[in-house]
Amino acid sequence: MQLKESIRARICTSHKYKTTALTSFIHWARMIDEVAVYDVLREIHEELQEEVKHFHDISQLIGKPLLHHQLRLQWCHFCAQLQAYYCPLNQQYSVAKLH
Repeated sequence: MQLKESIRARICTSHKYKTTALTSFIHWARMIDEVAVYDVLREIHEELQEEVKHFHDISQLIGKPLLHHQLRLQWCHFCAQLQAYYCPLNQQYSVAKLH
């Protein structure tokens, strides 16, 4: 499994572990280059934003909310949180805060 697929799989299951998802992801990703993680998160976030827009448009057409839209919104939010953690400008502060 490629890094992008692994990270997306973790993001897409984050709603099951809301209270520990961020910490769990950070511990899981410790052995991966942080710059690579950030770059992949940026790509995934862009994809999720497109999916959110797509499902929003569909839900507007049919006149009712879609579960797919709600899940994508949650995943997009979690991905944004991860991006903020791995952002190169905040990286040193975030790592120090965890320890």
